[in-house]
Amino acid sequence: MTIKVSKCLSASALKYLACLSMLIDHTGYLLFPHIAVLRWIGRLAFPVFAFMIANGYRYTADPGKYFLRLLLFAAVFQLPYKLMMADGHLSVLFTLSTGLAAVWLGDIIESKIADRRLSLVCSLLAVAFLAALAQLSGMDYGWYGVALIYTAWLFFENFSLLAISWILLNIAAVCCGWQEAQLFSLAALVPLYFYNQQQGSSGRWFFYFFYAGHIVVLYLLKIVIF
Repeated sequence: MTIKVSKCLSASALKYLACLSMLIDHTGYLLFPHIAVLRWIGRLAFPVFAFMIANGYRYTADPGKYFLRLLLFAAVFQLPYKLMMADGHLSVLFTLSTGLAAVWLGDIIESKIADRRLSLVCSLLAVAFLAALAQLSGMDYGWYGVALIYTAWLFFENFSLLAISWILLNIAAVCCGWQEAQLFSLAALVPLYFYNQQQGSSGRWFFYFFYAGHIVVLYLLKIVIF
């Protein structure tokens, strides 16, 4: 007997889920740093956003505008982010921008080089350069973030390979000194499995304003209450 699995989550539903996870994560970071479980739940957010960057690239009519929009928001929000989060990183918006650039560059290389093996090698070299740039410049999630976005695009149509690549990336991150709590990010594979490739209801601007807005609100709460 074959069991049919309903793909019931739209892109909007996944973004809302990621935003909720991010809100819980930053609530833990800014208000309740002693409650570790809040940070564990928050590990789910970035992989979903990474997957949505790959998804957005697949459907965008203009990758250049998509990239510039992300980069503009990253630049505008960096100073208040630095003051409020005080974690010494460039915000995750820079990571998402760099990951998108890696996907875009990889796609261009693939379209220009007919030999599949050669194009893959050149793409991986380009992505490795951007991952190193993310790491050395202090972007949130660094090399790991760029790699997560690129593999989400590379294995978008093959969930098994996507899951394997993310498991390996998380093991590599822990081996490189990341906290073992990062392994909780693999829980994101569960909702991503149910993605139905439908857009859903939210507008393209929701994430940008939610990202900036919830950090401002949490920071004000920290000042007023704590």
